[in-house]
Amino acid sequence: PPDHFDLVLTKIKRYDQECNATRKKVIATAYDLPQYTVKLPTELDDAKWNNLRVLGAYQHK
Repeated sequence: PPDHFDLVLTKIKRYDQECNATRKKVIATAYDLPQYTVKLPTELDDAKWNNLRVLGAYQHK
């Protein structure tokens, strides 16, 4: 639902502001996606990062 999507994006934005430097590790541990750890750059552009986080949020809600 759009409401949930907006809420997730808001949380992502707040999270990014708080700990921008640990994106890669957090994705790998929180969403158990070890296959991404090698491929992901240390810093992702916002669109790709948001898409990945939202995907993980929906998979693990």
